[in-house]
Amino acid sequence: MLYEAEQHCFGGKYDFNFFASVGLARSSNGGKTWPASGAAGRYPILQLPGAKPTITPVPPEGDDIPSAYVDAAARPPMLYVTYGFNGDSAHPADGFLRVARAPLGGGEPLQVVKWNGGWNHEAGLGGLDAPMTATRGCHPAGNQAAGQISPSEPLNLYLFTLVCVNLKETTPNNYVETDGAWYFSTATSLDAQDWSAPQPIAESHGVATPSPTTTCPADSRRAIRWLASVVHVAGISRRAPRTRRPRLLPERLQWQRLGPRLSVEAVHDSVAAPAPRR
Repeated sequence: MLYEAEQHCFGGKYDFNFFASVGLARSSNGGKTWPASGAAGRYPILQLPGAKPTITPVPPEGDDIPSAYVDAAARPPMLYVTYGFNGDSAHPADGFLRVARAPLGGGEPLQVVKWNGGWNHEAGLGGLDAPMTATRGCHPAGNQAAGQISPSEPLNLYLFTLVCVNLKETTPNNYVETDGAWYFSTATSLDAQDWSAPQPIAESHGVATPSPTTTCPADSRRAIRWLASVVHVAGISRRAPRTRRPRLLPERLQWQRLGPRLSVEAVHDSVAAPAPRR
């Protein structure tokens, strides 16, 4: 299991701002129990270069929101981890997601390295990293988040999905979210990380809404959809028609392959799912 660890209490006082890192934990009984912090089988794998802060960082710093994909076809099998990069004063955030990897099947702890334009022995703890994609997908001042790698077996490609949010500068170096959407990119090789320019997923656009104080938004379905998760449906034939629609749960979203374009359709409880096109 991969998880994000946030430190909010510097000097014994809670603050919304935080320092984040990514950890790994192994269960010895199929997920019934997990080791406590500091015990064998649980340890950090991704952290910014340099020492951890001693006072509350403003804005938040660190590596966060990990997502894992195991490439079982690689030899040895390889764990890939996408993660967010908040940066720090010495390594400013740039709005791009990152990726790291570690071979499986060896000893503990895993030997994690970060992508830095190549797999050049930049350690997961303290190493330098570089963006996965050459462009963000949304506005040049936008921010990528919630990345995930999954296989696209019928196309012999890897699929990278993410959220990209547009930002507007209100005062120098201060930004607010305006709108965003889900995006996708494809690659032929995880070793080469040859991701295409991210493209928007149709019907996924949403506007930024402020956190409610006393009332809820009139139509929350128009809000930015965060933390999308793709379920890989194994065993789909390479000869399956393009109109086949594997479901994504629990949001009950349906995906459809339409030539070079991906679309997503929300199916609400009160509306029956449309029949596949023929």
